[in-house]
Amino acid sequence: MLFGYANGFVFSQEPHPNTFRFVDGFKEYGVFDGLGATHDVPNHCLVNEYLPGQGIMPHKDGPAYLPTVATISLSSHCILEFYRAPEEGEGDSSSQEHEMISSISQGDGNHSRIQEPEFSLLVQPRSLLVLKEDVYNKYMHGIREVTTDDLRQGNIVNLSDTIYEGTINDNANALLERGTRISLTFRINNTNESIDSAATATAVGGAPAESSVVDVNATPIDVDKDSGESAAKRSRPKIEAEDTSSYMGSKRNKVRGNIRGADKYKGKKSGPWGPGTRNAEEAAKAAAGSDAAAVAAEDDEEKEARIPKRKVALMMGYCGTGYQGMQVNPNAKTIEGDLFKAMVSAGAVSKDNSDDIKKASPLTISMMRSARTDKGVHAAGNVVSCKLIVDVDDIIGKINSFLPDQIRLFGYVRTINSFNAKVLCDSRVYEYLLPTYVFLPRPPLPEREGPPAETVLRENAPEGSKAWDESVHISTAEEMEEKRRYRIDADTLARVREGFQAYIGTKNFHNFTIGKNFKERTCQRFIMKFDVSDPMMIEGTEWLSLKVHGQSFMLHQIRKMVGLIVMIIRTDTPMTLIPETFKANKINIPKAPSMGLLLERPMFNTYNRKIEGKNPALDFGPYETEMEAFKEKYIYEGIIKEELEFNRFDEYLQILDGHADRYNFAYLNKEGVIPEEALIKRGDTFEAAESDVESDGSS
Repeated sequence: MLFGYANGFVFSQEPHPNTFRFVDGFKEYGVFDGLGATHDVPNHCLVNEYLPGQGIMPHKDGPAYLPTVATISLSSHCILEFYRAPEEGEGDSSSQEHEMISSISQGDGNHSRIQEPEFSLLVQPRSLLVLKEDVYNKYMHGIREVTTDDLRQGNIVNLSDTIYEGTINDNANALLERGTRISLTFRINNTNESIDSAATATAVGGAPAESSVVDVNATPIDVDKDSGESAAKRSRPKIEAEDTSSYMGSKRNKVRGNIRGADKYKGKKSGPWGPGTRNAEEAAKAAAGSDAAAVAAEDDEEKEARIPKRKVALMMGYCGTGYQGMQVNPNAKTIEGDLFKAMVSAGAVSKDNSDDIKKASPLTISMMRSARTDKGVHAAGNVVSCKLIVDVDDIIGKINSFLPDQIRLFGYVRTINSFNAKVLCDSRVYEYLLPTYVFLPRPPLPEREGPPAETVLRENAPEGSKAWDESVHISTAEEMEEKRRYRIDADTLARVREGFQAYIGTKNFHNFTIGKNFKERTCQRFIMKFDVSDPMMIEGTEWLSLKVHGQSFMLHQIRKMVGLIVMIIRTDTPMTLIPETFKANKINIPKAPSMGLLLERPMFNTYNRKIEGKNPALDFGPYETEMEAFKEKYIYEGIIKEELEFNRFDEYLQILDGHADRYNFAYLNKEGVIPEEALIKRGDTFEAAESDVESDGSS
């Protein structure tokens, strides 16, 4: 037996007390069957204690173990992330190409590109997770070094199968604070050599607080007894995945290892998995029956003639008004949801992948967007990678015929088989349309009274606040007419441009998102360019076009960048405040309305250089005219119409002005410094509540 701690390892020959008694359960349910081992139960167990904020660098378990690992998690959740990592000499040349492209992708010269995971799993407390086959062999897995997990990050493929399913459309509960987590990882040693070779996984920023590697014996134990008080407070969660290779699209893998909930193990009798588990014989019969039926159905399907699917990059645009965002979500109207339905109707998706809208995921038809825009956010150009049946006459025209006018496919290009629109996107260009009257000085306090405007109040109120029950000023038609006559002067325009230039470079944008702290490396973002246009007149109102080119963006980042500059100009706060926001001090920055934001286009320069002469370049150039016409008609006109009809930007400002004290805006001052009273401290509820469904890469 081997105990491992943060300060080293201690060897011992004594059995670990009353801990590893799960092996009968593994044997009964065949978790380690078919590996060719001399025994079909694990002979190795690694126990780790992870404190909040500790994680694991992406890694593979290596050849010392047979390719199956079973992990029991206790006391707290975590999010396990998977990264494609082809091995040297692997036969899939497209995967090797993907690896090479990723390896040469560059940042700004100071920070390497942050590789994003292809998919993630939410690992619940008191759950069993078994990794095998493709997921074990072809992917690295890791856990980020964060104290809070955001369930809206967009690539958690099993979220709808967990106890947190309700957070898909409930942003108030989408942030999960990590507690102390205990993991028991069971494996079969492939060499029967010294057990210390197992201790290869280390925590980011330091080893787990406590870890042990032991030989295990097959004595039953109740999971409940070791799950701890925090687990006992929760309702019984579903067991997440017995074989996460099921997510990779192989139908036979789906039969043998699909996502199975805790219902499989529920019953009147206790078993090796603890009280309340299903009788083993009943479970075996049910599993055998469902597997046999599924295999028979699969064999029937394989007899049918199949039309080949091709990996493609779809180039599209859309107006986000009326949609709950880009990515498909159950019971929500989304761009991807309507796109998938149109592809099915046009015959571009095979029958076995089109029975259920939930199959419109990044893992069944390999659908992945280069940027997941938020609720109400638009895209003049976006790229979606997926596997489609394209050997059909005018497939783009057919798909468009089933789409609403506000969603349009411009065309597609064939790509390498391993192409992933999010991973291989070098950078993204966003545009924000802003009426110049937002820079008018903040009015005196007596003018900030009137009836409530609930939408903006709820969106920007501090968590726990009842600000929307207060009254604020709502501008009259005459007041709005006066504001729309405002024209920005040269000095103010120069200050606006100066402010946005301060964002350029690699900065720590932890204050421009939610659920992040200064120490998290993912808060380091590289902004290449931030341009402010000359003023332009549209429907009697003066507007500015802001264009930002960055490597990637965090949740709400662009809208908060815009919101801060607006507030600085209106309050005559010095621009020296901006560098202070990149430091460790945590403050509450309001985000500008979503309606003004649109994705201009994603960039794939590194990919295009790599495949030059082999595959067509991923370039919006051939569709430039069509894209501009679409943007003018469905995006610009929509933004202008909504502003003229509802005065969205004025409503936003009136709410902020009326409740500046509640929003903790003490940092808006003549000195350009952040005073103590403006800081958000641990446990405070001053961070703005977020009501939109948004994600990394979209802002």
